[in-house]
Formats: sequence, C-alpha cells, structure tokens
Amino acid sequence: MQGVFGDSEKRHAQHLTARGAELLHTDPAGAEACYWDAIRLDPELYPAWFDLGLIYKWSRRWLESFDCNLQAAELVGERPEEPAWWNLGIAATALHRWDVARRAWRAYGVVLPDGDGPIEADLGYTPVRINPDAGAEVVWGHRIDPARVRLTSIPFPESGHRWADVVLHDGEPRGSREFEGAQRPVFNELVRWAPSDMPTIVMTISSDGPDGAQQIDDLVGLINRAGHMIEDWSRNTRLLCAHCSESDVPHDHVGVTVPEDGSFRRLGVAGPAEVVRELVDDWEFWPTRRCESFEVND
Repeated sequence: MQGVFGDSEKRHAQHLTARGAELLHTDPAGAEACYWDAIRLDPELYPAWFDLGLIYKWSRRWLESFDCNLQAAELVGERPEEPAWWNLGIAATALHRWDVARRAWRAYGVVLPDGDGPIEADLGYTPVRINPDAGAEVVWGHRIDPARVRLTSIPFPESGHRWADVVLHDGEPRGSREFEGAQRPVFNELVRWAPSDMPTIVMTISSDGPDGAQQIDDLVGLINRAGHMIEDWSRNTRLLCAHCSESDVPHDHVGVTVPEDGSFRRLGVAGPAEVVRELVDDWEFWPTRRCESFEVND
C-alpha cells in the first residue's frame, strides 16, 4: 500500500510541475507555489528544482537560486552542458561562492585557470545589454569568467553604469552584434556586480573651419594618448528599438543626427575630471575650437 501511495504522490507532483511550467513565464508566483507543492510530494523532482532556480535567478534572489540550482545539479549529476550547473555558477558568482562557482563551471565543461577566489580568465570580447528591463543599451566588454564582463565601452550616464564596471550576466543569448567579421552573442545583465569608481564625462565639442572634424579628432587622440578612455558617441552609437536590439538583423532607425563634416560631436570620457578638463582647456586655446558643455557624472 505504501508503494501505491508513493506512486500517487509522484504522479500528483508531476501534474503540479506541469502546471508550474504553464505558468512559468506569465505567473512566476503561481508557478513557484506549484513547484514547492510538487517538491513536498517528491523531493527528487529535478524539473521543479530547476525551474525554481530560474524564477529566483530572474528575481535576483540569489540564496534561493543557489540552493535550488544546487539541488537540481546534484540530482542530475555532473555532465557537460547541463543548464543546472550553469545557473548554479551564476548564483554562486553572485554570492562570491568561488569554490562552488569553479566546480559548477567545470562540471558544465568550461576550462578555467587554476586558483582560488575570484576568477580572472580571458574568455574574449562580448556585448552585454545593461538594464535590460528598462532599455536596450548594448555595450562591449571583456568576459572574465562565464558570467561576468568588465565593460570596455563607456555607457551613457543615464544607464547608471560606468566604464570598467563588472556586470553579472545571464547565459542565454539575446541577439548578436558583429565584431571583427563574426557575430558575437549579446547577454542580458543580471546585476551590476562591481561598480567602477571612474566618473563619466560627457562633452559636446565643436570646431569651425574646413578642418573642424580633424581638430576634434586631435582632441580625441590627445585624451587617448594621456591614458583615458574616450568614445565618439556621435559617430559610434547606433540607436535601436528594444525589439531590434534583440534581433540579429535590426531595421533602420532615426536617431540623433550630427553635421556630416563631423565639426560638432558628443564625446564620452572615462577619466579624472580635473585632468580631462585641463586637456580640453589646452585644446580649446584656439578661437575656432569650443567645448560647448562639460558634464561630470560621478
């Protein structure tokens, strides 16, 4: 009789898990309740543990995500490309649990350098979408482990991010961007994991005369040679709608226009404000060169 009763509980648990899967993307709270009811009936139900780990990852509830993904991963065992190990790696990284993070990445099949503590690998150059729930700004950075990127682009100040921020990102690609002739997957940020202390300076620069564009290029080179990161947002930024940001083939958009001769531009700089201001003042000595605005975002 006990065995029959157990089989009935397991069938009910599977039914609850299927119901949770139906609600997963439309009613996460309802799905969460279904999964916990299922686990109380069958504590070894891998799909329920895995989906709970997803729900808690999406809501940045890292302790719960860690526990649920660990349960799922242990149930399925160590095998390459098992997504429970990947999600466990993300949660462990969010919690600075480096021993578990290293175990999870290696179980998934990622080759990592030896050592303890934070992982500092070189996994290539990748784009990441910051603040994915609020906008569609995609910036670039170096991937220092499977779930973290150190930003090498200068994000717009309104994003709340800075150059050299380290962000924790999800593992599911959401669109792609081209780099050196190849498509690179875009990953959505989960959390700003380690903020940079480098302020973002936003400048609008103009220069009159036939060589105005070259004079602004000279300022860009001057700041760059002084060791500071600078981006020409007027020339290098492409505005996309949220839908196209996640598409591999976005359509055209109408964005901010600048003079075709390049004599008026918006620049972003990551560097100490006093030092950069001095460089701009030196460049601005000639009457045809003007810094129209200089805004420091600490």
